[in-house]
Order: sequence, then C-alpha cells, then structure tokens
Amino acid sequence: MEATHLDATVELPTLLTGSGAVETASGGSSGTVHSLAYTEWPFCGVPKGDVAAGEAVDTVIAVHGLTRNGRDFDYVAQQLCKFYRVICVHMPGRWKSDWLPDGSCYSYPQYLADIKGLVAHLGVKKFHWLGTSMGGILGIMLAALPDCPFTIGRMVINDVGPFVPVSALRHIGTYVGQDPQFKDIAEAKEYCMATYGNFGLSTQDWDYLIPFSVRPITDRPGVQYALHYDPKIGQAFGDPTKLTDVQFWDVWNNIRVDSILLLRGAASGLLLPEVASEMKEKFLTTHAPETFKLVEFPGIGHAPGLMSEDQIRPIIDFFSVL
Repeated sequence: MEATHLDATVELPTLLTGSGAVETASGGSSGTVHSLAYTEWPFCGVPKGDVAAGEAVDTVIAVHGLTRNGRDFDYVAQQLCKFYRVICVHMPGRWKSDWLPDGSCYSYPQYLADIKGLVAHLGVKKFHWLGTSMGGILGIMLAALPDCPFTIGRMVINDVGPFVPVSALRHIGTYVGQDPQFKDIAEAKEYCMATYGNFGLSTQDWDYLIPFSVRPITDRPGVQYALHYDPKIGQAFGDPTKLTDVQFWDVWNNIRVDSILLLRGAASGLLLPEVASEMKEKFLTTHAPETFKLVEFPGIGHAPGLMSEDQIRPIIDFFSVL
C-alpha cells in the first residue's frame, strides 16, 4: 500500500486564563471551544497476524516545535506508517488549527488538555510519541501525569530536556511571535532558511515545507504571505529580562514510558550535552540499559529537522523493532 494522508479536526475546550492562572479545566461557563487540526497517515504496511489491511498495530502521535506545525513530520511519517498509524498534530495557533483568543491561552496546560482531548477522540489507550522541542516537553509532561487514562510506550524526544538554559530561550525570543511579511514565496523561503538554519535542512527540503509554513495575505499592499502561526504564541518571550533557566527534573523523574530515543543536534544550545547525559542516568535508575538510546547529529543545532535519511533512520529503527 502507498502512504497517504488526510487532514482532520476535533473541537476542544479553550482554557481561559487570567493573570496566568487557569480559570476552568473544561471550557467552564465560557463555552469557548477551538478546532485542533491534525494530519493522519493511516497504516499502509503489510498486515501481520490479526491486523487487517488499513489498520495499525498501534498509533504514533507526533508534535512539532514552538513555531512549526505537524507537516514538518511528513517525511518521517511516510516511513513510519509502514508500521503504525501516525497522527501529526498542529497545535493551536499553527497551520489549520484555530488561533486562540488571547496570547496567555498558549500555555502548557492548554496544550496538555488538547492532547488529552485528541487521544480521547482517537479512542486509543496506549500510543507512542515523537516530539520536537516543545513537542518533546509535552511528551515528558504527559508521560508523568498521575492517574492518566492512557499510557505512552516508546518515546522519541528531539533536542529538548528537563533543563533549558536562558540563553536558548532568549535566542528563541529574537524571532518567535514576530510577524514578518513577505512579498513572495522566495522571500519567505529566504527568511525561513536563515531563521531555522540549525535544522540542517536542504534547499529542496524548504521547497517542500514553505507551502505549509506561510499563510496568504490579501489585505496588505505589497504583501502576499506571512508565517503560518499566530504571533501571539510568543507572548511569554516578550520581555527577555524576565526569562530564566527552565527546569523540571521532578517531572522527568516521574516519567513512565517503556523506552526512549533522545535525539540531539551536536551543536544544540538548547539541549546541553550534560543535560542529555543526566536524562539517561536518571531514566536508567529504574529501567534496563537498552531502554535509553542517545543519538547525536554532527553539525546540527536546535533542532534536527528530521527530513534527511540519517536523521529519519534512527527513528524508524527505534519504532520498527517490535
């Protein structure tokens, strides 16, 4: 069977916030909802045992980085769907998902609520996880939730950990939430290649990604495109003097997954080498040595783009050993 994909949405409650505090855990009296979009790559492999054609042994949920969207995973999803059903999420404010009413709504409580709602919509009790940067943090948080109605089996964490240095956050703050405008696709591509140069993507890779990375603009003279995300997602990065190191080792110490593949750009300033080593050390205090693998990509920063064969292969090998 050939790999194909379809786009879908699910309506989920919006957590309204005030002064940084969540006022309602389920939409509350506001009744506010938003549409969460995702791209599904149905299982297209050779059925094994009792698995019928078109069904998957299990599901992989993939979540992108802060300013990106689920189409970043197209290349890896086309290979993963030979073994699994793959769900690539577009978090709120990105690509076809709704923009939220206020910048303070773009928070980890909202993102966690959205993933839990999506999992319930998909009807799965156990799944695997592939998360880049913000998506990796979400996976760690999900896997550490107490009394969770689902479990995560295998987890791929792409270039992030439970300690993020303030220097990396300040760098992200130099571009996140900006609303650059482009006169044409070529100018948009030039911007993305400069801003996300650490991904290790080729010109051809960006030719593929640009249609998913920009939105058309029709009401501004001389402007045809802008980035395909809500600029308000960067609200938390607005004042660089208020940024500090972020750490959540207490969450990491409570993570419950079967095995982990940690990917790191060898030149990453966000996932430091000593943090990666400590992640492994802490995880292996309660797991067998073979359950944690670290793979580094020379010459790549934050975060590996997962579009080249050398970056995709470790993921496929990790997930395909059944």
